[in-house]
Amino acid sequence: VWREVNRRSHKSRLKRLSRLEKIEVVAMSAETLTEVVVLKQSLPLALTLQDASVLHLAVERGAVLLAGDELLRRSAEDRGVVVRGL
Repeated sequence: VWREVNRRSHKSRLKRLSRLEKIEVVAMSAETLTEVVVLKQSLPLALTLQDASVLHLAVERGAVLLAGDELLRRSAEDRGVVVRGL
């Protein structure tokens, strides 16, 4: 998902938040990845596996989702996830 961040100002901001431990980079187990694939199948076709992965983590952890994509934002809000833009 990190590779989807294409503005330097966004990358800089996210790196700072990571250093301050306000956001976290997470490696997924095979079991979690399977859950992500199942979630992906219930989402609009335009959303990617990467979108499904961040949505899954936000749902599971009760976390705020940072997203600029309107379709992802709506899908997250439909699942009760708090969403903030970049």
